[in-house]
Formats: sequence, structure tokens, C-alpha cells
Amino acid sequence: MPPIIAPYNVSHAITSVGGVPGNWFRPDGVDELRRTIVYFHSGGYVGTSPWMSQHYLCDRRRTRCDVFVADYRLAPEFPYPHGAEDGVVIKAA
Repeated sequence: MPPIIAPYNVSHAITSVGGVPGNWFRPDGVDELRRTIVYFHSGGYVGTSPWMSQHYLCDRRRTRCDVFVADYRLAPEFPYPHGAEDGVVIKAA
């Protein structure tokens, strides 16, 4: 799914937090200190990707929060609890 965030005035960057890759979505024109939402996309640790929720997440500009969407490890290559452990690493970072 290609990026569709242009209408939302949101910046996008692919990076990592605590070694876990993911996508940052940050509302443009917000200069004050912001809170961060960490979002784990749906898929039960076996499917989808951070891109599947981008439309929904970019509309979060109303919260004036940055959003990090973790690209956590998926089964079957990385069986449970690997994906869940990625969330623990992000929380500690």
C-alpha cells in the first residue's frame, strides 16, 4: 500500500526505536513538546504491516501527538513471543 499521507500535513520517516524498525508520523506545524502514541498494527503477530493503518494514524493529527508504528517481527519466521518482545524493547527505549 503506497503512502497516502499528503492530505494530512503529516511528516513521515522510517527509522527505529530501541532497535525495532517502524514508521514515525509527526503532524506538521506543531512546535510544542508532544506526546507519542506507540501503535502496534493489527495482524496478531502474523500479518499486515505498518502501512496498513497509515490513513487512520495520520488522522491522529487532531491529538497533536507523534505516532510510532512498530514493524514488529512476524510469525512464522519469528514465532511468539518475538513480536511481543519488540513492544517491551520499545517501552524501555
